[in-house]
Amino acid sequence: MARPFLTYKTASIIFWALIVLLGIGSWYNLVSWWWLLMPILLFTVLLVYGSVFVCSRFFIPVIGEGNKSKKQIALTFDDGPVMEVTDQVLQVLSAHNVKGTFFCIGERLSQNRKLGQQIHQEGHLLGNHSFHHGFWFDLLPAAKMERELWQTDEEIATITGQQPEWFRPPYGVTNPALAKAAQRTGHRLAGWSVRSMDTVSSKDAKTIAEKVKRQLKPGAIILFHDSQPLLPDVLEEVIAFAKKEGYDLVRLDEVVD
Repeated sequence: MARPFLTYKTASIIFWALIVLLGIGSWYNLVSWWWLLMPILLFTVLLVYGSVFVCSRFFIPVIGEGNKSKKQIALTFDDGPVMEVTDQVLQVLSAHNVKGTFFCIGERLSQNRKLGQQIHQEGHLLGNHSFHHGFWFDLLPAAKMERELWQTDEEIATITGQQPEWFRPPYGVTNPALAKAAQRTGHRLAGWSVRSMDTVSSKDAKTIAEKVKRQLKPGAIILFHDSQPLLPDVLEEVIAFAKKEGYDLVRLDEVVD
């Protein structure tokens, strides 16, 4: 997937060029110094947009959808593994013969290693979702982010025998520090094209499932959280609907590659 023209690098070059030109113009009274505020405001908006929308690929390449030529979709799960949720999710997936992708928090994986082993043994893909998933993760320097990625990789490698290829940023936020950390560790970044909103919705499982079903299309990468008790019921409905519509439900690496 080609990167967009407007990335952090190109936006920075354009920003500083405008600042210099407008600064010179202001010095010689060709333009008002107020014009300097415009590129600053626009650049700030771009930084916020690029940070919040993970699939903008503003700071770093992110895979947000799969191959649209095949009728395949990928179910992905963040924030686990969590006892009494992840194990029920695995039961649902097994009952429907479906494979998924689990972006694990390293700390939780270390506390629930048997669940991690079950995820791997049943043919699902394990990905990195940082070690602590702390509230202030996005404000950490690149070195500390990198350390969390390596820590989680070690936990996953203990189970699978190899470093995970995929990393999904906590909260779906990217920035220059995260881009630097991910480049150092060599991970591919995963976003999503369908967000279930299962962590913010107080509604019932059927309502969440209906939201997901309306957005299904070939190549969709669906974001769930296997920390939410409603998820097994949501999955039952989504999987049944997707199969009825002729979709194959596969792992992230399959829908992308």
